[in-house]
Amino acid sequence: MSFLCRECGMHSDRSILITPEMNWWIDSDDEYWHESSGVLVRDYQGRFLFFRRTMYPCGLTVPAGHVGTKERAHRAAIRELEEEVGIRVRSLKPVAAMNIVGDSCSAGSDSHRWHVFLCAYEGPEEVEVSEEGKDATWLALDDALTEDLTFATRKILEYCLARLRHEEGLFV
Repeated sequence: MSFLCRECGMHSDRSILITPEMNWWIDSDDEYWHESSGVLVRDYQGRFLFFRRTMYPCGLTVPAGHVGTKERAHRAAIRELEEEVGIRVRSLKPVAAMNIVGDSCSAGSDSHRWHVFLCAYEGPEEVEVSEEGKDATWLALDDALTEDLTFATRKILEYCLARLRHEEGLFV
């Protein structure tokens, strides 16, 4: 994605989307940040749901997306879970809140404040993925780390793996 200024004609390889619908800010180092929420969906066998993201950033990922300005991180996670893989829930368990520098998105941010939640899933193994992705698959977290993950998904799993292993009842 690139940007062409209509006033001066300058071209930039980077385009930054600043919209009132998205939670964003500029930190003290002049870095542009977004807020995002993601969900680790665990089935009864202790496997987690991933799908291949077909939009930038491409790679294996979990249901996730940007938090809206009038939205709490928890609500954004519930919304993204339903939008991306059709799973409806009322509550999620918070797992982590973390900053990921170097996590670029199509709206121009290279840093995101992530909120990560856990969802126990008892539905059918086959899950339908939205137009943002394809090929839903269930993997153990250790197996997922051997895959071509998006940058943010890899950072989230590496950060959360030890915490998830210590949570009672998360692994069968």
